[in-house]
Amino acid sequence: MNSKRPSWLILALGSVGLIEIPLTVNCWYCNSDTQLAKDSKETERCWHCNICGNTNLRDEVNISSFNDIVARSS
Repeated sequence: MNSKRPSWLILALGSVGLIEIPLTVNCWYCNSDTQLAKDSKETERCWHCNICGNTNLRDEVNISSFNDIVARSS
């Protein structure tokens, strides 16, 4: 992981499709921006922050399904 932003050259080459731009994610615990390498096993849904040591896991819940469960239990 790299915490600095990509250079203008990387952004320019990435915009024309010559290279892949690293994915920038934000830690929910320490609020630091980090870049994930494309060749790593970490994704934007699950990654480990090297700054604070926490694992960021985004587990999306379908809100309409949640509302159905609440309405049925009432």
